[in-house]
Amino acid sequence: MNNAEFEKIYAEIAEKVRSLRETEEYDNDGVRCWLIGYITSGTRSYTSKQLEKIFSLGFENGKAPEAGKQSGAQK
Repeated sequence: MNNAEFEKIYAEIAEKVRSLRETEEYDNDGVRCWLIGYITSGTRSYTSKQLEKIFSLGFENGKAPEAGKQSGAQK
């Protein structure tokens, strides 16, 4: 998928995520579950960078934790 098409789709996804957080009170886990369902239910193909950008919406600060920093990870 070209960049212009992706940016349009990304804007739609970002708006839906915002709505889920504000009106449906989804937490990060709920948003990530919704994102997985949305991405896997379609017929579009995404690059790894595009998927990374989309799934970063599943974290309130916009960035996934570094490896080993997820909740429950042991030192």
